[in-house]
Amino acid sequence: MVESDIAKRYFMRVAERTTNLASTNKTQVRAFRFPVPPLEDQQQIAAVITAAKAKIRALEQKEHALQRLKQSLLHDLLTGKVRVRDACLIT
Repeated sequence: MVESDIAKRYFMRVAERTTNLASTNKTQVRAFRFPVPPLEDQQQIAAVITAAKAKIRALEQKEHALQRLKQSLLHDLLTGKVRVRDACLIT
């Protein structure tokens, strides 16, 4: 939010300038008002983020299950429990 055009313009306007340096004091920082979207927009944004997080969790669980399956299959092959020749005949 601080990198937005609104914030950049505000801080450029209030900054004290010296040679190759611009500074802002805490009073000026506290005076900056962050733009906040309307409540309905905030709720929609939150819903999208919640859905995305749920999708990510589901994909992470699927990835974990596939990793366990891969480890199990590798174990079976490396211990000789399943022979490569036998595995080729199954498909």
